[in-house]
Amino acid sequence: MASAWNLIGLLMWIVILIDLIWMIISIKKRNRRALLNQDGKSKQHHLMILIGQGTFLLVALVLMGSVYLNPSRAVSNVSIMKNYKPIVLDTNGRQSYYVNVYDSKNRLAKHDYTYLTKGERYRVPSNESIIVAGNDKVAYPMETYHSNFNRMKSLDQKYQKAWIETINAKYRPGLVNGLGMRVGHRASYYVIIRVPDHSFIYYH
Repeated sequence: MASAWNLIGLLMWIVILIDLIWMIISIKKRNRRALLNQDGKSKQHHLMILIGQGTFLLVALVLMGSVYLNPSRAVSNVSIMKNYKPIVLDTNGRQSYYVNVYDSKNRLAKHDYTYLTKGERYRVPSNESIIVAGNDKVAYPMETYHSNFNRMKSLDQKYQKAWIETINAKYRPGLVNGLGMRVGHRASYYVIIRVPDHSFIYYH
């Protein structure tokens, strides 16, 4: 169960929080004892314990922070679902297009792309999609997870070079993903938009 894996990460953060609270309480207690006992051994003992607690807490925070903030989207770390659909022509009243390109309001994307498939309109930002027109040579990003080029050729024949491939990657169940509390969460979403040539792209 995906949520059970994510509980591992939650429990680790709870342990770190409890350790921090316990460290603060124990420091206050030892400080009171040190005021009563002014010998050097007590101060040295207090310092050694403080260093040990601080080191443990710092290492735990660095490790958990690294796992939480730097997720791996490698193929071995995600489950990938790919889906293929034909796209249909859209029209502006004068000419028909497969893809409409707009300026994006999303600060991470330069453009938004819209396309139709079986009467439903979709809009995707350019940072989560790519348009492949005609015989364009394209450097596919990592988010496509090694798309099957033989499959693409068969789709070209079946749908006359007018189709989309959606790639949805989610984090697999596992210890590292559980510590990062992201099992079952989306790792990436990407859309390959295939059109016969550039004349089927309309720029607004």
